[in-house]
Amino acid sequence: MGHHINPIQALHNYGQSVWLDYIRRSSITSGELQALVQDGVRGLLQPNHFSESDCR
Repeated sequence: MGHHINPIQALHNYGQSVWLDYIRRSSITSGELQALVQDGVRGLLQPNHFSESDCR
């Protein structure tokens, strides 16, 4: 059997940080967000927090 590394950790090993671009209340209450953080997710971004002028 070979050694399995999760894809998020593999990206981290190459100097990349994985961020989520969404968040749902259910992600928090279900423990999904905690599991993703434990797997290596480094941050969250809510795109709707940026105004159209910020994206130009």
